[in-house]
Amino acid sequence: MSVSWWKWQYRSATGGFVQEPGGSTLTFCENKRSVCSSLVLGQFVEAMMTARNRIKAVLTLAAVAMLGLGTSANAEVITVDGYDHWQSTTSTITGTFDASGSDKLVVIVTGEHGFNNDQGACTAVTYDGVALTEVINRDAQVATTDTIYNDMWILDSPATSTGEIIASVVNRGNVTVFALSGTEDGVGATAISLVNTRSVDLTTTADDSLVIASFGMGGAGNTANVTSVDPDAPLFETSAQENGNNWDGHVTAYVQVPTAGAGTYSFTGGNVSGAHVIAAEFLAIPEPATMGLLALGGLVLLRRRRA
Repeated sequence: MSVSWWKWQYRSATGGFVQEPGGSTLTFCENKRSVCSSLVLGQFVEAMMTARNRIKAVLTLAAVAMLGLGTSANAEVITVDGYDHWQSTTSTITGTFDASGSDKLVVIVTGEHGFNNDQGACTAVTYDGVALTEVINRDAQVATTDTIYNDMWILDSPATSTGEIIASVVNRGNVTVFALSGTEDGVGATAISLVNTRSVDLTTTADDSLVIASFGMGGAGNTANVTSVDPDAPLFETSAQENGNNWDGHVTAYVQVPTAGAGTYSFTGGNVSGAHVIAAEFLAIPEPATMGLLALGGLVLLRRRRA
């Protein structure tokens, strides 16, 4: 049971507050004899900071922040609102996707270079004309067994309803898209594995994050058969694509990560020649209790500067 379910109160000659069990509002009193009034957090902070003893006000606010104001200390859960995939044999990969109700669009673009000429890469991605930001870049190499490129792009707060996604690539490619909600702007930790491996190590930086992983394979000899590839638990598969006659293959998956720390994200099956994995962490929006503690730090610094 959270401590915020217990009644907690502070009273002094200069005022105080009472939090009722499970409540998210506070009752603030100018003094012991006055009539108390219910306040939301912002009003409470203003009232306490105008009290006579500001040091007590800051300490009182610390108690409120630690109680969480009736909320859990955990972050919100990131939701995957939708995902899709498509491919093209030309240098422009186009598809439509609705990310308007989400706060982040994630686009993974994968493929192989053309006949071992090192020309395999994604150069730009747009969503209804708005440019996405590249957060992982893994280009194909000259080596005949390292032919796969695997890039990840993101856009925070996509605004349109159903938007056109255009990926510009060198050679051909595949697109996999995700719409996420409950995420902070940007991206957390990222990782790229060595070539000829089916797993990548990634240390997440915050609780309740979400990891998206993309597995690419092909190498020489048209050996990219995605029907034999599966993401290892707890990864959940969202797409499996291959070009031509097993020229190159790509499998994507995601997983919720409740507790931050070191993790390995892996796939089983397929030819290991030229195989690799990329992965990125997406951070959850903190709950109000966490944001309250951050605001408290600012108030303490303000008090110290004015002292």
